Amino acid sequence: MHRLLLLSVLPLLISCETIPVFPEAEEACSVALRVQGLRAFDGDTIEFEWLEGDRAGYVESVRLVGIDSPEISEGDCYAEEAGDRLAELVEGEELWFAFDQECTDNNGRVLAYVYRAEDELFVNRDLIETGHASACPFGVNTLHSDAFAEAEAQAWQQQIGQWGEPCFRELGQCFPDGIAN
Repeated sequence: MHRLLLLSVLPLLISCETIPVFPEAEEACSVALRVQGLRAFDGDTIEFEWLEGDRAGYVESVRLVGIDSPEISEGDCYAEEAGDRLAELVEGEELWFAFDQECTDNNGRVLAYVYRAEDELFVNRDLIETGHASACPFGVNTLHSDAFAEAEAQAWQQQIGQWGEPCFRELGQCFPDGIAN
């Protein structure tokens, strides 16, 4: 009897989409949510569409929390490359947003840790590891600050991305716009 019950339930268990478990702040402002990446504005901000919840179907922008990339609008060295890398990682991809203590910044943008659904690549960390972004703690949103600082130091030592030619940026330069620090 138990074997028959298990065999009848097994296809249901296999077909269910599993929801990944992401590290969350002790007082996260929201549970993880699924979105569709639409386009990268620059190296740390993307436009997305909510795929679930009360806002399903709405299009908004997200500021990747804990990082800062060179600014395209200011002509910063390596800004175009940072925007291209983020576009490569998220455009047209299903993503998961995980949250820290604050869900939005002063400009009304969503603040999130971004994971690519297909392989659970941690996009924020990838951008730091590849030298496309700097570690940049945002006020109380510090869940990954230590890991981000470590990844930044390694990229800087290896002179990867913005840390190498022709930019040679200095460590400790982060100026996230719209973020209350």
